Amino acid sequence: MIKRLVSIVCVLSSLAASAVNDTTAVDWRPQFHATLKPRLEVDPADGGAARFQVRNARFGAVGNITRSIDYKVEMDLCDRGKIKLLDCYAGFKILPGLQLQLGQILIPFGIDAPRANYDYIFGDFSFVGTFNGAIRGCGAKAVYDLPGSGLKLAGAVYNNYEMTEQTVWQKSMSFALEGRYSLGPVTPVVGFESSMPGGIRINSLDAALLFVMGRWQVEGEYMMKHYTHRAFKTAHAFNVHGRYTMPIKAGVFNRLTFEGRFDGMTNYSNGSVTDGRLSLDASRCKRASVGATIGHVRGPLLTYFRLDYYHTFHPRGVATVATDPANKIIAEIVLHF
Repeated sequence: MIKRLVSIVCVLSSLAASAVNDTTAVDWRPQFHATLKPRLEVDPADGGAARFQVRNARFGAVGNITRSIDYKVEMDLCDRGKIKLLDCYAGFKILPGLQLQLGQILIPFGIDAPRANYDYIFGDFSFVGTFNGAIRGCGAKAVYDLPGSGLKLAGAVYNNYEMTEQTVWQKSMSFALEGRYSLGPVTPVVGFESSMPGGIRINSLDAALLFVMGRWQVEGEYMMKHYTHRAFKTAHAFNVHGRYTMPIKAGVFNRLTFEGRFDGMTNYSNGSVTDGRLSLDASRCKRASVGATIGHVRGPLLTYFRLDYYHTFHPRGVATVATDPANKIIAEIVLHF
């Protein structure tokens, strides 16, 4: 494994030599962005129990050093009360359409969880998004957009451990591969990830189909997680969701969106080990969700007021493991600027 990594680094270093020598004048001033998402959650089954959260107070900066070297730094100053460093990498444009990123990166796997947090179709992830636990990792990523073809390929190699644990020497790494091909309004996506968060390697497959036309956006995604050495039964998750967006004129609001989702999952482990065995982190269920969003959109400035309802169906007579109530209402404000 180490020999392969050294070989990859040497090849990429030689390809990047021309990029590093690019000193053409460029606007080096950073561009700043932010997303704020305060919310109220209500559990209608528990006497109206409720809680307030700041789901995200995300700030970031992107910029260029030369035409071939760029960077991104992004962090959550509040993710439900916690501070998290997210993207933090240097990027190198090696060849036309080919970029290398080194640092803390977004893992190229899945379509629901990795999307921009201000563009979520619902306030919370689908079960497929929950399955995709390694959204970011510390490592290297290569992205290749084949010019004029609609084909995009991405691959990453990164540490097995959490992003905050970057001092451990490792003899094996996690990695992910993804390919997507745009065919007009339809985009198929396939991906593979192999990770080892708790000492047991987990191999995951993902297949998705995106459809965007006019006011409609519909997505379907399936994900499978196979735990090696029969450490846990293979887990499955699916998600079908969509939204219909229409222009309106209602005071400052100029957009109204209706959302729907149906998703499900089998028993799932995130790879953490308890007493020598993989823990059960979520039990099998299905869920139906509906929502509506009214917003003001002007260029890159977004303001959304969102109302979602989630209804979860658990099998009768089966003990459940869940961090959220079966049914939940979310009222959320999304500001992006």
